[in-house]
Amino acid sequence: MERLIDKAAKRGCAAEVFSSYAVDNTVEVNNNQLKNLKSTESRDTILRVIRNGKIGLASSSRPNDDDNLLKNAIDTSEFGTEAAFTFPGSAKLPQPEIYDPTLESLSIEEMVHIATSLAAELQKEDPHILAATQVSRVHSEYHLANTSGFDAGYKKTVFVVLAAANIVEGSNMLTVYDYGMSTHRDFDFNHLIEHVLTDFRIARHNVTLEAGEYPVIMSPEAMANLLRPIIACLDGRAVVKGISPWKDRLGEKLFDETFSLYDDGTVARSISSGYFDSEGVPMQRTPLVENGVIRSYLLNLQTAAQLKMAPTGNGSRESGNSPIPGTTTLTAPAGQTSIDNMIKGIKKGILVDQLMGAWAGNPYTGAINGNIALGYKIENGRRVGRVKDCMFSINAFEGFKSQFLGCSKELVKTANAMLPYFLFDKVNISV
Repeated sequence: MERLIDKAAKRGCAAEVFSSYAVDNTVEVNNNQLKNLKSTESRDTILRVIRNGKIGLASSSRPNDDDNLLKNAIDTSEFGTEAAFTFPGSAKLPQPEIYDPTLESLSIEEMVHIATSLAAELQKEDPHILAATQVSRVHSEYHLANTSGFDAGYKKTVFVVLAAANIVEGSNMLTVYDYGMSTHRDFDFNHLIEHVLTDFRIARHNVTLEAGEYPVIMSPEAMANLLRPIIACLDGRAVVKGISPWKDRLGEKLFDETFSLYDDGTVARSISSGYFDSEGVPMQRTPLVENGVIRSYLLNLQTAAQLKMAPTGNGSRESGNSPIPGTTTLTAPAGQTSIDNMIKGIKKGILVDQLMGAWAGNPYTGAINGNIALGYKIENGRRVGRVKDCMFSINAFEGFKSQFLGCSKELVKTANAMLPYFLFDKVNISV
């Protein structure tokens, strides 16, 4: 890496080298049978240069490919985007807890035992259940160096356990699942199975629902759909292009004062946390919305420079592409009420666990429309069954402004968030 940086500097380039290495082991059970054992290894080196004020980029999965990387990066810079930024120098980095050495010693045999045992526990409920489970373990290493003096790296582990109960009864098909996702081996498998089976027992009973407006509890998993328009409007690229309705609106109160949202790349044991982003900017906790007020955009180096702001540690890249603004771990403050008491306080409403197709549409309008893939009818303070063939419709901006009633005190970790359950009033449900 140091040699490649030196070669680029001698060619008159400011340069950055980002390398990643990952080993992924996965065990899968489908339809109660052990179906798949996968092991993959990947290695990537990405060289980004700034030459004559323009950005060049090249990537390779081959070791010792410095000369080709440098040639390709310099060649692409002739047609590259104008660089508004300079590479960051060394900085004090956070060191969230994201590495569990015991995961490296977790054997494939142990992973198979976990996956098959979870499937067996699901089948104890009913022999007609088709169980699906997955256990994954990932070990990854990241290193970044540039011509401005940044040179750092870190290790991360990821442990994922999923359990799903599937059943087909006539024309009724039902899938209920839950999962744990962490950088550590810290899951309560009994709680995972208990949660799946509790939901399964309720969801197995279909109930009718009339179209109308209802109080709706959104699960942390389903909340990704409601937060998507907000994240789209806070994306630095949309702000730079002027397509975000929130351009030049930092400091304005747009939502209910009880609503806050943060992006936090320093959350311990979150798979989205790290020491630095993919451009060498330290990870941080960024207030996006605080007490209803828009506080910050999501910025990588390029968009931050274009807006004359500081980068927020949100430079994200995939598949060798140039970094773009992306989220790390979205968090929201916990409320004062448990999810059980939240349900008990509803005379007639819905708990939405999973949405389907709600990502479609123009995110800058805030409109969210989609099918309720898994939802529960609430009557007199308890879940009484599963609702089917229902559509969910809400405007996220208006929802967080005038329909937002609060959050649960429980925080649930999902793939890229740590969120409570959210309660909204007068949500339109069509059937």
